[in-house]
Amino acid sequence: GGATEETKGIAITDKEVAGVSQKGPFLTGSLVHLYELNGIDFIQTGKSFAGKTNSDKGDFSISKINLKSQYALLEAHGYYRNEVTGSKSVSQITLNAVTDLENRDRVNINLLTHLAYERIRELVQSDEDVSAAKEQSEKEVFSSFYITGDFAQFEDMDIFNGGEGDAALLAISVLMQGARSEAELSELLALYANDVAVDGTWDDEELKVDIADWAEAVCLKDRFAGIRKNVENWGFGRVPSFEKYAMRFWWYNYGLGLCELKRQ
Repeated sequence: GGATEETKGIAITDKEVAGVSQKGPFLTGSLVHLYELNGIDFIQTGKSFAGKTNSDKGDFSISKINLKSQYALLEAHGYYRNEVTGSKSVSQITLNAVTDLENRDRVNINLLTHLAYERIRELVQSDEDVSAAKEQSEKEVFSSFYITGDFAQFEDMDIFNGGEGDAALLAISVLMQGARSEAELSELLALYANDVAVDGTWDDEELKVDIADWAEAVCLKDRFAGIRKNVENWGFGRVPSFEKYAMRFWWYNYGLGLCELKRQ
């Protein structure tokens, strides 16, 4: 395929895209849509493809995808397993992931891809290169949770893999869930995304302290062990060492980063 003025992208022909959709994992039958983006300002072109999750692990695949632009938005909508309670959600939520399909046929939809999307879109609309916009936004999202380092791309992360990025993903999923209902979680994710989209920083100190207070209470009551047990009991794979990143958030939020390192 070649670039077009209307889409500013590379054509995609008969591609199949697979992945997992996770908050905790989305339940069987959750809807997954792929929307073509124009590559200029990441506006949807109106072209879309539909699929659904095949199991309670959240795995999905969408076939026979034909696009004028390799840029796409994936959207998962449905019920999910709550890491904090271990139970299935009462209401449905929606998570997004933006991707470049030119050299990729696997895309995971998770909390981090969702948190980064609005920032990526803001950077692209400000004439930033797409790959550079994704790299910058992912670093900014991690930085807002006091996490630095070299990690896989957000769309490659999976809460049942053993990498450091996977552990950070699970930790942030747990922190944002907290004791919130699905409606409260969706509101929190929107507030975060809109805040970070502006300048790449999370400026809501009151909200950060609220999350840190919850994480501190969970840590001091040794309830992270219970959360780990919840996820292990689902039987979907290895549970990475998320606890250190969850602890890091409340320690660094309280200005106790050096103490946190000594406690690991």
